Amino acid sequence: MVMAKAPGKLYLAGEYAVTLPGQPSIIMAVDRFVTVNLDPRTDALISVTSNLLGHRELSSSELLTVALDDDWRLVLRTLQLIQTYAIENGQPFTGLTVSIDSQLTMAGQKLGLGSSAAVVMALIKAYVALSELPMSSIQQYKLGALATLTTPNFKAGSMGIWPLRHLAALFAIKNSHHLLYSIGLTNIAMFLKCWQQPGRIW
Repeated sequence: MVMAKAPGKLYLAGEYAVTLPGQPSIIMAVDRFVTVNLDPRTDALISVTSNLLGHRELSSSELLTVALDDDWRLVLRTLQLIQTYAIENGQPFTGLTVSIDSQLTMAGQKLGLGSSAAVVMALIKAYVALSELPMSSIQQYKLGALATLTTPNFKAGSMGIWPLRHLAALFAIKNSHHLLYSIGLTNIAMFLKCWQQPGRIW
């Protein structure tokens, strides 16, 4: 079993300004987390349990074609991208037992702490640790951003600043009071585009 955590995020300044090109904000990670526990299986079953969503099972062979039309869509989309990346790097993708525990809600309601990005990044980090998949921090960040961006009909709250959530979740684990300074949505989007290779998503 491997465990990975990703913290929530909190804006200190510029939460709305950053939705405009070139405008800054100051963001920090908080001491509330999404925790993912991952166990490999000998069969093809993917079994996912969440303290918020309940339980979901499917076969790894149907993962890429499953409909992303319910509350599991972000988790499933993240697993789809992980599966594709693993296969393209010559690694088999078999069954998994996944446990997701979120501290970023209260009474079932989101608190605006970036829970979507946190669950995505915790899943990616857990799988990388489990499989020893060759994946740099920037590749993990890009995969997380793409999961959020390409999940259909996904309401991501303050969607204009989704890259910051992934940066906080990925780079602020050891120091929960580490500050991140945003250079604005347009510049971050251009950064991602520059790293993206034709025909690939990483």
